[in-house]
Amino acid sequence: MQLIINFLYNYFQYHSLAFLKKHHTIEPSLTRRIHNAILFIYCQTVNYLEVVLIGLKYFFIKIFSLGLILATLIYIRHLIYAISLTIQRIARQAKNRWLLGCVTLKGHTAAIHSAQWSPDGNRVITGSLDGTVRIWNRQTGTSLPILSNHFYPISDVAWSTDGSLIATTAQDSTSYLCNAQDGQLIHVLTCHDGDSHEIVFSPDNKLLATGTVTGHIYIWNTKSGKLEHILQGHTESITALAWSQDGSLLITTSMDGTSRIWDITTGGTLHTLFDTYDTFFMTTVIPGSTAHVLQVDISPCGQFIATGSILGTVALWDIRSGKLQERLTDHTGSIQKLKFSPNGSLLASASTDDTVRIWDSVNCECLHTLYGHTDGARAMAFSPDGHTLATADGTGTLFIRDTANGTCLRTINAHDDRINSLTFNSYGTHLLSASRDCTARIWKI
Repeated sequence: MQLIINFLYNYFQYHSLAFLKKHHTIEPSLTRRIHNAILFIYCQTVNYLEVVLIGLKYFFIKIFSLGLILATLIYIRHLIYAISLTIQRIARQAKNRWLLGCVTLKGHTAAIHSAQWSPDGNRVITGSLDGTVRIWNRQTGTSLPILSNHFYPISDVAWSTDGSLIATTAQDSTSYLCNAQDGQLIHVLTCHDGDSHEIVFSPDNKLLATGTVTGHIYIWNTKSGKLEHILQGHTESITALAWSQDGSLLITTSMDGTSRIWDITTGGTLHTLFDTYDTFFMTTVIPGSTAHVLQVDISPCGQFIATGSILGTVALWDIRSGKLQERLTDHTGSIQKLKFSPNGSLLASASTDDTVRIWDSVNCECLHTLYGHTDGARAMAFSPDGHTLATADGTGTLFIRDTANGTCLRTINAHDDRINSLTFNSYGTHLLSASRDCTARIWKI
């Protein structure tokens, strides 16, 4: 009797597991197989087992008829679990936004690639891949003028330091100079020989630099809209631009593996910064390729330049001589952002290796390695006092860090997709984040 019961139990267990894997239907021959197995055993046993075997037959058939209900209940259980996780995530985001006084800027229909504060900290400008540029009120989150001059995705936006002008550039080989108060078009800058990816005002706002995919840099007069210089020397796309504090020099980085220091008065190259270490490594791995230089920043004292490459190398250069001072090679992924602290004592680098590193810019030692990012550390910004560093990753998570000890003060589920830009206002009271989820948010810090 025990052997028969064990046999039927094992047979039931095997087919029930197969059924549960299918979830949506009952195997057509399952009940028939159970019935035949019971009959087979029944025909070879004595009559006193008849009642027991017939009872087992109907018992197992009843169990399998309830299998679909069981599978449905399992599915519903997992569905409820998934919904509860989503509700919890939304609740955490809402709590963070409420506690931090978050203002959400909605209106764009595509990813926001660039965002900046006005100098007075009362307005925000955003440029999106939907081809529009919007000016927002910080307190209400309402969109003021909508600049729709471009017909292609916006690559970059810039606000003049006096707050009177807005510059935009897009993937249509044009740049626009507009009035920051009402958004009215002032100048159309159309001499580009390719799409422009970078745009930046000189410190005195008299000049505007745009960098193109062809490697040329255009210098414009903001008052007349006329072209002053075309800086030629790079052979591939421009990746970053930075003015010296006095506006006499422009530093550029390119995918051709070099950085250049330009004399704006003459339009000539003063120094070409070429890291032989990166180039040797890159050409060894991929013959004929170059180690793209992706990021650049100038120290507040105006003495040093920091550049970051696709290989994760951070290089420090003397701005006057163009000589390499130090090479920092701790990162294992490409450099996404590079920034000196306001007083110049620290240098922060964000990388696709999911870390942000804070360096002593004098001794060139890594003081802190900041972990916790997912899908790369994509954006970062120092507060004006240099005590806080905001970092963001590819999942939309925002981290507020203490630069003194590297500890994470706050983690915020800020966006539903990658954060492309982070900027503090001039007072350090609010942080602006712009994301691929088509929104920008203002956080009270």
